[in-house]
Amino acid sequence: MQDKETATLNNLLFYLIFLFYWISFFLLLADAISCYSCNSVNGSNQPCEDPMDGSVGVEKPCMQGISDHKGLFFARFCLKIKGRRQSDGQLLVMRRCSMEKLADIMTHCGEFKLNEDLYSGCIATCNKDWCNAAPPTSSPTARGMVPLALASLAFHFVA
Repeated sequence: MQDKETATLNNLLFYLIFLFYWISFFLLLADAISCYSCNSVNGSNQPCEDPMDGSVGVEKPCMQGISDHKGLFFARFCLKIKGRRQSDGQLLVMRRCSMEKLADIMTHCGEFKLNEDLYSGCIATCNKDWCNAAPPTSSPTARGMVPLALASLAFHFVA
């Protein structure tokens, strides 16, 4: 009888951990995006340059204004701009939050205007935390699934 009660408690504990994990997971998904935030002009902020240094600040939650609206709103995208101003050759690297992406594309390389100046380079938008740096080796979602899988296996073999 006691073995059956132990198995029932183990199953209950497993389901509580499982439920807690998924509630936490979805709460994190609802959270605002986090983006690296820095500017560098002609190498003035070396950690912001490519390859980016991990000491660059993170903006969390990323908040942006919207034209014709009062206040700040949660940003939905991260942005990276890297370009050379055509008038004088000044090199700009900018990482920040953004409310909008580039039309229906995530990256544009070529000529673009910024503050009425013409640049040659790339503008990239993305919609994952810290995505305006080098691509991570594994996604946060995949890393978060490992503990769940291990807990699931452990409780399956214990019960």
